[in-house]
Amino acid sequence: MKYALLALLLTSSSQLFASTSKTSYFTVDKVRVSANTGNLYLDPVENPQHLNSTCSSKSMYAMHKDDEMFHIMYSLALSAAQSKQKVRVWLSTAANDCLSSYQRIRLIEADY
Repeated sequence: MKYALLALLLTSSSQLFASTSKTSYFTVDKVRVSANTGNLYLDPVENPQHLNSTCSSKSMYAMHKDDEMFHIMYSLALSAAQSKQKVRVWLSTAANDCLSSYQRIRLIEADY
């Protein structure tokens, strides 16, 4: 039986959810954390989807250490990566809502 752990993180405002777009499920190949930027980067095995045209970097997705619920999103990403389970993320589609030019993760879901 499949269990989907849905972590709708940050706020539950309809305005925030309206300015996001979800990716397909993917497997996390690498997780990178940068002390310089405060960003965490998810590098998918599959080619990342480019859903925010104002973000120029297309190789990974990012979240910032100051994002609400960051530690929970980070834990979910690490857990899924370690167990080779698929995740999907909702990316911000708001103009220039990028992190070091990478698309910003606003929500994350693991498919266990």
